[in-house]
Amino acid sequence: MNEKETRTNDDGHIENGLNYYLKQKWKLFVTLFGLFGFMTMSIQVKTNLAKLSWIIAAKNFGSTALTPYLKSLWALCIALLFQGISYGLIDLVSNILITNVWSSRSTEPLNCIYFGYPVGALLSIIIVRSFRQNDPFIDRNYIKYSNSTIIIKENYFQLELVGTYIITLIFCLISSIGFALVAHKQNQYKKKEKLEKLITSQSSIKEEINIQSKSKKLKFWKLCSPTTCGQGYFAYGSILISLILLFNFFCAGIEKGFTEFFISFVEQEQINPNKKDSAYSMIFYWLPMLIGRIFSAFLTILFIWYFGLNRISLFLLVTANGLSISPISATLIALFLQRFHSKRENKHQTNEAIHQEDNTLETFLRHDQYD
Repeated sequence: MNEKETRTNDDGHIENGLNYYLKQKWKLFVTLFGLFGFMTMSIQVKTNLAKLSWIIAAKNFGSTALTPYLKSLWALCIALLFQGISYGLIDLVSNILITNVWSSRSTEPLNCIYFGYPVGALLSIIIVRSFRQNDPFIDRNYIKYSNSTIIIKENYFQLELVGTYIITLIFCLISSIGFALVAHKQNQYKKKEKLEKLITSQSSIKEEINIQSKSKKLKFWKLCSPTTCGQGYFAYGSILISLILLFNFFCAGIEKGFTEFFISFVEQEQINPNKKDSAYSMIFYWLPMLIGRIFSAFLTILFIWYFGLNRISLFLLVTANGLSISPISATLIALFLQRFHSKRENKHQTNEAIHQEDNTLETFLRHDQYD
């Protein structure tokens, strides 16, 4: 049964998709807060201009406030490890929350949730840029001269970055309060539902309590089993779990790896002499993702509403997704390599011309001195 077939109300009439979502006020609130949560959970976006200049759109309230004050590499690694773990947990919990709230109609809300990811990335870049100094690369207080050689000391603590973490901390606090409110309301709803069941079935109260207390572990392992994921088919569930794990592993690895490689690549002096402009390259990286998610969300909604979600439509969506994503990284790398080689060739030609002019001038001076 696809989403198009299930979009009927109690009278049997087909209900408009958008009106259905707007009528569910509490579910809509949960989805919007999930969107805000993804904005604050955007993975660390670097504007590494010359020194440490990056912001972690952190997932932990406490570690976000302490991060700019960490001066030990090991302490920073441990803090980032816990932030990464919490990011993965909140990401997983958000997906489970949305799918449980909207059930078979969770496609559109999940698209809205992931829309917040590039929004948060762009906001983090703008926040960092607003707190950076005009010329943060060479601070005269950190320069010393030794035998006509300039040695630039590393500034291990940059006070101007504290403001970015404070702003991120406020966003994370708001998001944490919102998710706590959602959890509290959901807990109240479950208690109310259990109470109604107990009232309607007083004769079997003791029996139900015994069954529930004995089968907690069984229920948990049943939820995690391939048979449950495969709706009764162990092989299908195992294949589905394996594909999801591989997709998350490779997709997340490629996206994060390319982001780190991209900012390091752009900041090379041969490619971008003015490193202050390297932040704009990250903006141009995330901005198309933001625009693309807007269009893809609407296109996916329209596609599923009119054609349903079956094997053929899913195959077409996955194929279109792969065709649109696959050439982006290679094209960008080729573009920058071409620009780098052209700049190096122009610089080489300029140096050769200057060298030839110097030789001509030196020959002329020698002849003039001889005469």
